[in-house]
Amino acid sequence: MARDYINEDELRALLPGHSVDNSWAHTKSRMLGRTLLVGLTMALCLLIASFYPDLHLQTVLETSVLDRDAMVSLIIARTLLMIFVGTGYVASLLADRYFRTLSVTALVICCGLLWSDLQLFLLAALPDLTLLSLGLFSLRLVVLYLLFKNYLDYRR
Repeated sequence: MARDYINEDELRALLPGHSVDNSWAHTKSRMLGRTLLVGLTMALCLLIASFYPDLHLQTVLETSVLDRDAMVSLIIARTLLMIFVGTGYVASLLADRYFRTLSVTALVICCGLLWSDLQLFLLAALPDLTLLSLGLFSLRLVVLYLLFKNYLDYRR
């Protein structure tokens, strides 16, 4: 009795997220590197915001966009969200399960937080913000770009 076997190309077409060849291992290592860079960037932003909450959104006129208590509450809430989503993101990437869904979820959350910051803080005081505040905002744009590159790599 003859057996029908599925070759590697057919298997890759049937299960596009579950490739076992070297190209997937190389892509996965690049994605893990980007994820590590995202984590380090977010940790840097968190450290700066934690140690200097008044400086985080400081204006040229040396007034704070938010008061210190509101900023601390915002930092705590976003840290918990980052830990929760980041843990799921890394676990799904390592296990190669549901990564596409969690990748889109991380992108939506990142875009939502970025839009919230843009609306609440930057548009209100954009001409008066310091370079540090604009630099921290641009770091979040880098995080969004890296997450998007991971999503595109996974789709291939």
